[in-house]
Amino acid sequence: MPVAVGAQTNTPGYSFWQRLRLDNNWISFWFMVPAGAFLILFLAYPLGPRRLDEFHRRAKGRDGVFIGFGNYLWLWDDVRAGCFPIR
Repeated sequence: MPVAVGAQTNTPGYSFWQRLRLDNNWISFWFMVPAGAFLILFLAYPLGPRRLDEFHRRAKGRDGVFIGFGNYLWLWDDVRAGCFPIR
């Protein structure tokens, strides 16, 4: 069924995908999909494994030992890091 540009898309003859494709309210969504995919793939995905690494003590070439918040506590007590503890 050929669809004219600018045709009314809420008529019963159109399928869901035809209405979604032709509805002008969805055009911004379709332009944001590639940008969102790029952000998730190249920015957000690499951060996940790094957050898990923060909870382990690792040496090069060896498996890590889970230490929980030990790295954060060590950083909090380190004067050189500028995180002066409130005591």
